[in-house]
Amino acid sequence: MAQEPVQTAKGGGGTAAAAPASAGPSRGAGSPVVFKDRYSLFPGSPLPALNSPTAAAFVAEDRRDPAARLFVLVCDPTLPCRSNVMRSLKGVKVAGLLPLVEWGTVHWPLAGRKCMVVVYEEPLGGRVNPDPRVRLDPVREHEIVRRVIEPLTNALKELNERSITHRAIRPSNLFYMDPGKQQIVFGECVTTPPGYDQPVLCEPIPQGFAQREGRGVGTVETDLYALGVSVLVLLTGRNPMPDLDDSEIMHLKVSMGSYAALVTDQRLPLPMIEVLRGLLSDDPMQRWDRESLELWLAGRRLSPIQAKPAPKAQRDFPIKSGNFSNARELAHGIGLAWNSVVGVIQDGQLELWLRRSLEDKPRAEAVGGVIKLAEVSGGADGRSANDFLLVRVCALLDPDSPIRYRGLSLMPDGFGTALAVAVMQRRDPRTIIDAITFEIPKIWFDGHDDYNPDHLFYATEFREMRSLLVMTAMGYGVERILYEMNETIPCQSPMLSEDYVVEIYDLLPALDEASKKVDHKISPVDRHVAAFIATRYEYDLDPQFAALNDPAPERSCSGMLSLLAVLQYRGGPEAVLGLASWAAGHMDPLISFYHSRERRKIIDQESPALIRKGRLPELFALLDNAEERQKDREGFAAAKAEHMAAETEIMFLESGGRNRDEASARVGHQAAAVTSVVIALLTLTILLIARLW
Repeated sequence: MAQEPVQTAKGGGGTAAAAPASAGPSRGAGSPVVFKDRYSLFPGSPLPALNSPTAAAFVAEDRRDPAARLFVLVCDPTLPCRSNVMRSLKGVKVAGLLPLVEWGTVHWPLAGRKCMVVVYEEPLGGRVNPDPRVRLDPVREHEIVRRVIEPLTNALKELNERSITHRAIRPSNLFYMDPGKQQIVFGECVTTPPGYDQPVLCEPIPQGFAQREGRGVGTVETDLYALGVSVLVLLTGRNPMPDLDDSEIMHLKVSMGSYAALVTDQRLPLPMIEVLRGLLSDDPMQRWDRESLELWLAGRRLSPIQAKPAPKAQRDFPIKSGNFSNARELAHGIGLAWNSVVGVIQDGQLELWLRRSLEDKPRAEAVGGVIKLAEVSGGADGRSANDFLLVRVCALLDPDSPIRYRGLSLMPDGFGTALAVAVMQRRDPRTIIDAITFEIPKIWFDGHDDYNPDHLFYATEFREMRSLLVMTAMGYGVERILYEMNETIPCQSPMLSEDYVVEIYDLLPALDEASKKVDHKISPVDRHVAAFIATRYEYDLDPQFAALNDPAPERSCSGMLSLLAVLQYRGGPEAVLGLASWAAGHMDPLISFYHSRERRKIIDQESPALIRKGRLPELFALLDNAEERQKDREGFAAAKAEHMAAETEIMFLESGGRNRDEASARVGHQAAAVTSVVIALLTLTILLIARLW
């Protein structure tokens, strides 16, 4: 079931009638929230008729054009929204799309924090299907083509040309733009992850088997399937499966095929049978694409090949999660009963069932080969070997299935949003991380014999994510892949828990504001902030990250300050007083690294003024000036040499070296005197003897 919007105390399933076109929106009590210096948002004036399942609607007003009818959706801050799609659709006006006027973050009083908000033009005719439990007046065949299929196909073309999938097409998300209820448009598609709010009824079988946060962006054909379901509901005036839960709906779709399960015995006009067969085909290769639908609208008749229902076994295969009569549902059941099914697969029961009861010899042989491979190759431990076996078996039983692993059921392009939802909702993401670490997607891709360029793309992406994941330095690891795989997720640092930082240029102002509340003993650059900068900043920061991760404390401090300084220098705010003071409080190792007392004194004298100016680049230049560092090193080397010479002299003197020199001099003088006397005597003797001769 869809969740209630988190910002309102009372609900909104969107069952209230839309306000008359002539009546202006009511203003509730309380001050309006000013947004982008232009729009007034009224927290006291909810519009439950325009709520999305996880985003509450409120009255909005354009100060420059008070006559414009607007409303704002306030996104759930515990879910990633599609800000990249908001950016692409802002200001776009095309038939079939609800016009998106503005988007951004603002402090929302009812949530007590910053939230993402999206301003739309108000659909004056209200919701097409306010309550799925209530029957509608069926739309006639000729009207459904003109009023529904044509404009909505045009909207899908516009989205497709912008490389966007809607992923929120459902009967309850269609609106009438005009009071006369002639112009039908798709509702919003940006407040939650792709497919998150979709009922299983409107999802193709693979996405229907995936958990809601892991359904993925999908393709235009995924949107066309949902359009087919919506057209069927409008054409018949009722929900085709009003009293069934998700598992029952999926069982009927798999066992009968989507078209047969949804249409059942309802009588449809022949042209509508053709288009619905094409849109609701369970074979992605046979499902109509946008060009096929446009050809049909142009009058060309096509003959869609409806995929056959899944073959039914002669007897059910019993496991803990249920009894299953076809391979596709059995794969889903294995995913639900992960730890209890290894034995019945390893002992050959599954292979035997496939061969005899389902009469699918190729698949039975493939499963047997996987079992033998697991027995030979094993794994790092028993559990991982069993996990790898089950992943391969699920892929063989249902090649189009989500990737299943230890309770996970994710489409290849849904891993990122599943990780984001887990982190934002403070749930343990370990299983998702393990799936990437152990290369579970690769095992799933390897189980497909046919060439698929999408698989090649995702395999490359998962390989890159794994290489980042195994790196433990700041700016890498789990935090890095979180932001790499989710370009729209806000920074998840605990220091910014009340903020909503999506763009890199919002980071420094948010940290500056956070400096008023957090303990300054912690660093302003934690693992989340580092990873956010690494993925969002467009220029090379390798030197800064190398310094940040250096084991030497002075280098690490330098790297932290350098990161923040670069951000401010290249587009940050003019001043961040609180952040400058916060960062400076962590600079002791950097300051202590200077040997010169004079240099430290200069830093002590000049840094307070720079901190008061809130200029991080100037503070960094003062604290880590390369020229001053060189002078300090040279001066220190000279001082050390001088000190060593003095020490040597002192040691020489203290060891009695001068007294020994004086004694040696006296002995030398005495020896010289004696030698002189001897030489003189010898000379006189020789002279005397010579005279006598």
